[in-house]
Parts: sequence; C-alpha cells; structure tokens
Amino acid sequence: MGTRGKPHRSFRIRSDIWSLRLVGYPSCLGKGEHFGPRHLVRPTPSVRCVSRPPSPLHSCPDRNDGDLLRKHRRHPFSGSAGRREPLTKKRVPTGVPGLDRMLHGGFLPGSVVLIRGAPGTGKTSLGLQFLIHGATQENEPGLLISFEEFPRSLYRDAASLGWDLEILEQEQRLHLMFTSPEVFLAGLETPASIVDQLIKKYGIRRVVLDSITHFNRLAHDPHELRQIYTRVANGLRREGITSLLLGEEARSEVVRADKGGLAFVVETIILLRYVEVESAIRRAIVILKMRGSDHDKAIRQYKIGKGGLVVGDVFEGRRELLRGISYRAT
Repeated sequence: MGTRGKPHRSFRIRSDIWSLRLVGYPSCLGKGEHFGPRHLVRPTPSVRCVSRPPSPLHSCPDRNDGDLLRKHRRHPFSGSAGRREPLTKKRVPTGVPGLDRMLHGGFLPGSVVLIRGAPGTGKTSLGLQFLIHGATQENEPGLLISFEEFPRSLYRDAASLGWDLEILEQEQRLHLMFTSPEVFLAGLETPASIVDQLIKKYGIRRVVLDSITHFNRLAHDPHELRQIYTRVANGLRREGITSLLLGEEARSEVVRADKGGLAFVVETIILLRYVEVESAIRRAIVILKMRGSDHDKAIRQYKIGKGGLVVGDVFEGRRELLRGISYRAT
C-alpha cells in the first residue's frame, strides 16, 4: 500500500504509551541506549540478558541452543499466558466485504493468519481494514507492528482509502508501533515487554505484523527460521489474539519462507495475486488453507478503493490463474 520507505532500525511507538515503564529491557540494550519520550531503542548485534540467570521460562535467544522452544513453556507475553478463547465463541470478522463470506463468518478467534502477496496487492490495506473494523465495529482494540512503513506514509495511504488513523490513535482504539525485527524479537524474551504492556493496558485483541518477511534475514538456516516463526506465532496465539502476518510474494522470499515451514506454523493462509486477463491486470484472492474450519475454495476477484478491499465474483471460465497469466478454459 503506497510507497514503502527504508526499513526502520529504530523504535517508535505512537499514541499514549510513553507513560508505560519498560521493564527488563535495560540489561538487553547497548550502552547509552534507553527508552523514553522521543528516544530510540536500537537493536544490538547480539542480544543477551545479563541482569539475572536464565530460567526454563525466560531467557534471551541463544544461537547455540538447538531447541529454543523448550525455554518457552510459558508464553513470552506474560499478561495472560496460556489463555485461549472458547471454541464456541463467534468468528472474528475481517470487515472486508466478500472475504468474511469466504471465511464462513471470519477467522477463528486466536488464530494466526498469513496474508501473502506481491507488493501493491493490498496486504497492508487488508491489515488496516481488519484493525479498523475491529476497533470501530467490534470493540476490539488493535495494534499494527511495522518494520517498514514510515508513519507519515502510512497515514497518507490510509487517508487515501478514507481512514483517519490519528483519530483512532487519540481514542486509544488503534496503536501503531514502528520498530525493527531485532528489537521485536528481543521483546519476546522480556517478561514485561512493551508489547505485553500494550496488550494488557489497552486490551488489544487484534494484531497485524508488517511484515514477517523481514525475519528471513535473521536466520542462518531453515531450522532457525522456523524457530523464529514459531516464537512469533505462539507469542500472539497464546494471548488469544487474532493476528495477521503480512508476507511478500517475491519468489526468493516465498522459497525462503517455505523452507522455514511458515505454512505449518499458521492456521490460515490467504494469497493475493495479480493476474492478466485479456491483456488487463486484475487482482485475485484465494484461501489456501484454514485449519479447523471449512472455507470457500474459489479464486475470486477483488478491488481496492475507498473503504478498502471488496471481494467480488469468482473468475469464471479461466484456468492457471495463480500462475499470473490466465487462459480460457476449453
């Protein structure tokens, strides 16, 4: 959605969260780095906790450890560890006309969803639409964690779709966090991280992470990458939060993500694609998987305009749509 700037390596959070006390970070920060109003928390090349010995329930990442997951029997976001939504609870609607029908009412509560697509297909727009619908229609505060958007460009692009993010921030129904993958992962190892404080203070129920592709460069091999994916997904899932992970569709990134087993970590995968139909570019959406629920398996058209995405009719009489260039069915 819009032009993306150079990925942030600094940490910036919008809305009324400067009053929150950051607990546990100082021992993991480099010399002279701190957190506070208009200050930055910068990632260090290697994050280690030195203020207390590690325990089975809390430790910083160690590349020499063969199984990071054994260290996290409790959820790294400490506020409501282990809490799960009742299976009988209603679906979590996306607010995208047509998509909720494909999902048979919405996502399952507490699920982790991968939204994959090429640049410009509307991943960030869909994520914002999901958050805004929750904040304005479902009384579910939301959090956008961005590794690549600048605040100014995000506000501008949202305004072009008819959304005023600053008003929602002022009303404390939407919260925006601009950080780096390194800082975010370090926060997962902190019992009272800023994400945990946001979740508890504002009752966050929906999260969008833009984008999970940035974790690819932090791993040395597919096994380590899968550990990262699992830590991120479990950190959100065990809070009972319904979360969207946005991922790039560039072929090299798809191969890298697939080797990391991302498809096995998430419950739902939605693919956004450009397709050529009769010398015109259209957009296609398909739900590749939805664990624990049936769903519409058709490839449908969608458009982006004022108010966000609208999912429409099935592509009729076409084949090989997911290859990008479709042909008439014979």
